[in-house]
Amino acid sequence: MFESIRSPVHSLPRAALPGDRSVPKERSGVAWRDVTLFTLLSYLIAWALFLPSIPNFFDLLRADETPSELDISVVPILGMFAPLVAAVVMRLFVSKEGLKGSLGPVRRWRFYGLALVLPAVLVSLVIGIDTITGWSDFTWDEGMPLWLQYPVLAISALTFIALLTFGEEYGWRGYLLPKLLPLGELKAAVIVGLIWGPWHAPMLAAGLNFSGVNPLAAIGIFTITTIALSLLFTRAFLAAGGAVLVPVIMHASFNSFSDTLTITDHLSGNPLVVNPGGLVGIALLLLTVLAAHALRRRKARPQSMAAPLAASGRSAG
Repeated sequence: MFESIRSPVHSLPRAALPGDRSVPKERSGVAWRDVTLFTLLSYLIAWALFLPSIPNFFDLLRADETPSELDISVVPILGMFAPLVAAVVMRLFVSKEGLKGSLGPVRRWRFYGLALVLPAVLVSLVIGIDTITGWSDFTWDEGMPLWLQYPVLAISALTFIALLTFGEEYGWRGYLLPKLLPLGELKAAVIVGLIWGPWHAPMLAAGLNFSGVNPLAAIGIFTITTIALSLLFTRAFLAAGGAVLVPVIMHASFNSFSDTLTITDHLSGNPLVVNPGGLVGIALLLLTVLAAHALRRRKARPQSMAAPLAASGRSAG
């Protein structure tokens, strides 16, 4: 229902469309009413599913440590579709862009490959850094060899997990981000990250990603992680011309590799530091974002020099 091979996303500013030659910097043009209503809907729908399964959320929030294991029913998983539902409601009844073309360009195959592989590389680098520095020990005693686990996790990322992350990304990157892009890429990505991170608070307090740590510290570190991820996902989204499925695959790949390879059964140490969502992972994410922007500028420089040279050639003739 949502798929379209048309290039523009209805609410994506023209300057941020295919080719990504520039990103608008002016402050005007942000529909703050739509941003606010979408955010409220995303939180209300999700937390209405999260909290009944975590009735002691506020007690967990005041506890010294998060639980050692995330012990909840399958119902909260449906909360991952809250941003999608909120975006559909906004598109149909409030901001009224409609659903046609809301996935942006679909056939961005090379970007899908990068979105799948990059998280696997970054998670592996986190494990390697943790092990080399002695901050953590990595053990793999599963029945399946580690080398074979990688293609299995990739397939998982492209199937079931991608379905779940689509529920988030259709809202965060597909609807919210384009609404904020008039502020510029950096500010828009940071604001999305600030909204996206605390949205997970009930699950984090219940032990998601960070077990045995202060729950407020878990929420704080995770919010920094979502800002870093938002910067990366935004760069990928814009480079792919507003293709929503690119951050869907990237998000799914991060979840698939991180949630399997870096659980406490395999990776020891303080999760606030050694996890892909901890300080080591945040540092690698930010370095990757800086590298992506440096590559973007390097590619843009010859193009910006080509026009004056062409003009000079015409005048000389």
